[in-house]
Amino acid sequence: MTEIQNHDQEKLMRLAESLASDLNEMSDDEILAEAKENGEDIDAIASHVSALISNVIHEAGAGRLAAARKAYDERQARHSVDVSGWSLDKKRMILNQVAKNDNSSQQNLTLAARSGEDSEADIDSLLQDLMDIGAIDDEGNPV
Repeated sequence: MTEIQNHDQEKLMRLAESLASDLNEMSDDEILAEAKENGEDIDAIASHVSALISNVIHEAGAGRLAAARKAYDERQARHSVDVSGWSLDKKRMILNQVAKNDNSSQQNLTLAARSGEDSEADIDSLLQDLMDIGAIDDEGNPV
């Protein structure tokens, strides 16, 4: 940028700061009265601002969702172990270890999976869930 462009940009910044300062000092009623006095459609402005805010919120949410999805997919790629190949005894031993290490899950695990009431598919699903939340590693060891 040339020196003249820099000077002009500085002037614009000072003007913008001055306008923002003036707006901050005005009450809502004063701002509405001035806008009406200038022939502005208050409802149209409110709708436009509301739409802008909604779009920003949506875009921020979409960005967070995309980041969460990427992190989940990366974790799934690292933990793509098929527990169905493990022996039923090993699966029950892992569930017993998890139950011993976590008092909150001990009662639920002892009533179902540890006692043999659940099908092997249910136990596989539970073990996969434990891997997904990081409670056990790919070999079934508590984390």
